[in-house]
Amino acid sequence: MASDLMDFKRELIYDFLDDLLLLADQHKAEVSNVARPLSPRWDRYAALEQSGHLICFTVRSEKDFAGYACFFIDADIHHETQVNAICDVLYLKPEYRNGFAFKRFIRFIEAELKPLADSISFNIKIKKDFRPLLYPLGYVDDEVIVTKSL
Repeated sequence: MASDLMDFKRELIYDFLDDLLLLADQHKAEVSNVARPLSPRWDRYAALEQSGHLICFTVRSEKDFAGYACFFIDADIHHETQVNAICDVLYLKPEYRNGFAFKRFIRFIEAELKPLADSISFNIKIKKDFRPLLYPLGYVDDEVIVTKSL
């Protein structure tokens, strides 16, 4: 049930990969307008994580794996002193999106990333635009990404 106590944690991707894979198709169906099948390079994710350039977070209730988020951490190529945390994936099961779970998850992520990065960016799929949930937390529109399959 969505009212269960929520546990937010930083985890290594291989430690929650089985749980992530159970949600991956549901996540893709909700957010993607592109027909490509998912085929992540898990070895690349692990290498980035090992080098400190990928950080992942999970949300669990007392009975359920509720969601995940992963961020790329890297120096900004345009601004020498700036380190960015760019969200690669963020997913929270629908039954956990009401109430404060989303806000608490984002605040947890911010606290964890603050010592490591100067800014946090979310690439948001148009099909599932969650910017209205981020605006009250101080986020602003900054860039737009457009895509074309070749």
